[in-house]
Amino acid sequence: GHLIHVFHYSFKGDYQGAAAANAQAVRHFEQTEGSLSLYLHPFLNHQLACYIRLKNLEAGTNIIHQLNRKMEAGSFDWFVYQRLYFLLAMHSKDYELGQQIIRRITSHRRFPYLPRTQSEKWTILQAYLYFLEKSGYIKQAHPKRSGFRPKEFLKAVPLYSRDKRGLNVPILVVSIIILLAGHHYQKAIERIEALEKYQRKYLKLDDAYRSNCFIKMLATLPPAGFHPKAAARKAEKHKKNLDQVPLPVATQAFELEIIPYEDLWEMVLNLL
Repeated sequence: GHLIHVFHYSFKGDYQGAAAANAQAVRHFEQTEGSLSLYLHPFLNHQLACYIRLKNLEAGTNIIHQLNRKMEAGSFDWFVYQRLYFLLAMHSKDYELGQQIIRRITSHRRFPYLPRTQSEKWTILQAYLYFLEKSGYIKQAHPKRSGFRPKEFLKAVPLYSRDKRGLNVPILVVSIIILLAGHHYQKAIERIEALEKYQRKYLKLDDAYRSNCFIKMLATLPPAGFHPKAAARKAEKHKKNLDQVPLPVATQAFELEIIPYEDLWEMVLNLL
């Protein structure tokens, strides 16, 4: 019954209402004697997802603080919620907080023992953090401290993304923007072409509308000669289409955008 209440708001794109419905469900199960904690997790996950779409860092941080008091650091659920917290920090433009979260996660003694599927998700997040450091948005961490190896990541992207169909877009996008940050334009062109092929083969317009818009925006870079004003002009139509479907009302999964495409496009233009 509570889930139906939550989905009622979510399907309408009313994430304020969905967050309130999730909070109501959490209060119910916290006050119900004998209620299993596992009942809470779907609602807490969904509540954090709502706050990511709404870019409500304060409300999401309050949930994380509550969870940290209840669960053991290094547990499987702890890693899951910390990943959502990182996404919330990225969408709220608190990049230094994202850096702190990554450092806390990768330095934890249990991090090396995460299942491969989970550790690789963190590697993707590390790649975006590296891009922010490389681009000067936050102070760059010492390579030995970060544990991220950009050359190894870029070399492994074709094989890496082959096994991650659902995460292929963020993997290919981050490989492109890292190359742009290093001014490796020829290699970036090759990755943009690969991303366009993936788009034509796998991305349906309805459930990946924003990703389709952003890929078309990236595709304007080579014909624009990687010139910021020319690229902005050529991508103007696709940028307007993107703006017409903001993340809170989009049907695609929010996890596809580690950094919201509007923010990422501005960063890309600043790199050129």
